[in-house]
Amino acid sequence: MSALEKKEAEHWETVLKSLESMTKRLDGIDVVQCQLLQQADLVASEAEHAAQEHDLMARQIVKMDRSVAQLRLEKMAEGLDRASDGESHRPGSR
Repeated sequence: MSALEKKEAEHWETVLKSLESMTKRLDGIDVVQCQLLQQADLVASEAEHAAQEHDLMARQIVKMDRSVAQLRLEKMAEGLDRASDGESHRPGSR
């Protein structure tokens, strides 16, 4: 083997080692990228779940507010009924 052929063979060996090294690094990047995508999917899923829980709680709060308002109105009506019953049963009232 001549010196030129030997030098060329060494060059190609270096090129192949470089390509193998790059392939390993790209494989590592691919693994990390897949992990990041999985984490992004998980975060998106958790955000969706949190939004659903938020909506449910908001509906429950509105429902509770309506119930409290209804109870207040009923109590006010009872108070008015008692007041008007008390006035009509008083002696000297019309």
